[in-house]
Amino acid sequence: MFRTDGFRTPGFKLFLAIAVGLALTIPLFSVWLLVYDRQSQQQQATSSITAGWGGPQVMSGPVLVIPYRATATETVVQDGQSVTRTNQVTKELTLAPEAVELSTALRPDVRRRSIYEAVVYDAAVTGRAHFVLPPDLARTGVDPAQMDLGRAELRFGLSDPRGLGANPRVIAGGRALRMLPGGGSSGGRGFFAWVDASGLASQPLPVEFAYAFRGNASLSLAPQAGDTRWTVKSSWPSPSFGGDFLPAARSVGDKGFEATYRVGNLALG
Repeated sequence: MFRTDGFRTPGFKLFLAIAVGLALTIPLFSVWLLVYDRQSQQQQATSSITAGWGGPQVMSGPVLVIPYRATATETVVQDGQSVTRTNQVTKELTLAPEAVELSTALRPDVRRRSIYEAVVYDAAVTGRAHFVLPPDLARTGVDPAQMDLGRAELRFGLSDPRGLGANPRVIAGGRALRMLPGGGSSGGRGFFAWVDASGLASQPLPVEFAYAFRGNASLSLAPQAGDTRWTVKSSWPSPSFGGDFLPAARSVGDKGFEATYRVGNLALG
């Protein structure tokens, strides 16, 4: 006699559900492997296409960095007694511009390899800024008399300087500056120049600049000025706007887009 009561027990039903679930994971796992392989190949192809061109770029600046002398006090323990020492140290005052206006023209290009593609671009940046010393500088603990304005640095930041073009043009106070690689004496990425900002004590320091660089995928600006105005133009017809600030005005069409950003320093937190 053959009985089927065992096939109706809760334990057998649970075992059957687990077996069916395990069987269904096989095609799901196969699909996941296929998607992962395609994504890996796409990343490798994109990296190969954009190698040596320049990565997603984040630009910042200009900022004016002024060295100054300050008194540093430290307390140490010697022979069981606290001893206070006072030393003269050199620090840096980073001065953001009161206002900066930038205009960026993007020329995109689609590069392909097999079935994969990557978007690269050439960017041309022009702008102007002006710096002033804050009237309440002493409240920050900086003695204006201890500032070395003759050894100031004008710094521009770029996240991937490999894409930076040759001969950036920077004019400060009517004088052309010789640009150097790097972020200045404190390190960092981008380019900088020594500038004599002695006249800043009595009048604003105007700065005009123009430079070009290459990148891919995205372009971002890290605003630092009291008032930042940034205009971006490109023939790319389908941009994606993101980040902490969206354009104040924008127009997108078949022939490209134009976007204008306006960011005040109070919004930077």
